[in-house]
Amino acid sequence: MTRKESEDHRTRFAQVFPTTILTCKFADAGAMNQSLLAYVLSLREQDSGRQRSNQLGWQAQMEVSEEIVNRFCQLVLERAYDYGNAMGWRFRDGMHLVVKECWANVNEKYAYNQPHTHPNALLSGAYYVQVPAGDPGQFILMDPRSQPWVMQPEYREQQPANAQVQKIPPEEGRLIMFPSWLEHSVGQNLSDGLRISLSFNIDLLPDVLLSARN
Repeated sequence: MTRKESEDHRTRFAQVFPTTILTCKFADAGAMNQSLLAYVLSLREQDSGRQRSNQLGWQAQMEVSEEIVNRFCQLVLERAYDYGNAMGWRFRDGMHLVVKECWANVNEKYAYNQPHTHPNALLSGAYYVQVPAGDPGQFILMDPRSQPWVMQPEYREQQPANAQVQKIPPEEGRLIMFPSWLEHSVGQNLSDGLRISLSFNIDLLPDVLLSARN
């Protein structure tokens, strides 16, 4: 038997249809978070908030033109380009990633976010400004495939390849970025402090639409 014939008959295992998640921490998170915290708490005093997936918590749109918010969005976009390049995206001339919207979340004790997606966006994410001690609730990503939930064997150990959910613990300065179609939620804040985060939606737009926006 030749080497090629031997390789042709070898058993192979491949991971198909993966979902790529980006996580990182900003180097200057401490100083930036102090400014973001002050901005969010000030906004909370002025804005009654809105309700989306948030339950018992406060959420409100932020102005991307605000200096500290704009600084944050620029850092997010740098990571978004990293994500796109890692995924092999083609960035044609005149096409740019842009933060379409950005909002603040303040979750007191028992507040949480129901499972949801972010329609009409390419990438979405969450960034932690303040994480209280105790059990502040984890960021939860759901398996986007429907059929694996129908029947499951018993596993010797939990692995990313067989898990039905992925949980990411909150940490101040941590950014989580993912495809906007990926269903996710945030666990209940069982600590006595405020869990404060920022969320955002990103899209890839041509210059002509960016000019219209401005």
